[in-house]
Amino acid sequence: VLADKRFNPLDSLGLRYDNSAYAFAPGREKSVSVIATHRLSEQTYMRFQVGHGDRPTQKGFTDVRLQITWGVGPHTHNLE
Repeated sequence: VLADKRFNPLDSLGLRYDNSAYAFAPGREKSVSVIATHRLSEQTYMRFQVGHGDRPTQKGFTDVRLQITWGVGPHTHNLE
């Protein structure tokens, strides 16, 4: 489940809940993440994500991720 609030055309803040089963192992991963996105242009954005949750082998984990995504070429469309 993802809820996302766009404050202006460039910035948004989201909250995501994951409850996923593993394909070839028993157990589930449950986590909650806060995601901040800043669009640098129509074809480029930078996203920062902090997540906290439980895995079958790791209780109380915290993930921190930085993602930069861009499109190139003459037919690059807006990233949505």
